[in-house]
Amino acid sequence: MGIEALREERLKQADYLEKQRIDPYPGAIPLRSHANKDVVDKFEQLKGREISVLGRITGIRAHGKRYFFDLEDESGKVQGTITVDSVGEQMFEIFQKGFGIGDFAGITGKVLKTKAGEVTVEASKFSMLAKALLPPPPKWEGLKDVQTRSRQRYLDLMMNKEVRERFKFRSKMVQSMRERFLELECC
Repeated sequence: MGIEALREERLKQADYLEKQRIDPYPGAIPLRSHANKDVVDKFEQLKGREISVLGRITGIRAHGKRYFFDLEDESGKVQGTITVDSVGEQMFEIFQKGFGIGDFAGITGKVLKTKAGEVTVEASKFSMLAKALLPPPPKWEGLKDVQTRSRQRYLDLMMNKEVRERFKFRSKMVQSMRERFLELECC
């Protein structure tokens, strides 16, 4: 499937969301109670509590009437799950037909561990934060083409954690240098 066909499919998903009265690009973002890494690290404290997390959907796995998906934010990744019982038949269908890998989403639900031992947030509510019109590059292959990495930095930052960390470090370093030069200037 070509990139234009994938984009058309994503546009159809966005139209479907609009028909369901869900804005694919809402102006307001729901508040999150915890960063994704904190949910995993503080599982014992959060077990059974209702929390809210946000992030980019980086993987989706269907298991009958249950979907597992990975939500990734700047702190890390947490698994979410949606079932017909937890959100209802209509909302389950909206997730199934309108959400995909690369989209930004938010979920509110209870923290639990799956049979496999993975910390998971079972969604009682979910929302679209931004619909991705193009899918990210394949996860396992990553970005190998140097030209693409150079010309489309956003893809490199999205796919490569080391590049993201280097970018943050460089940003902080430049900021501290500017602050130091401003201190020297005023004296």
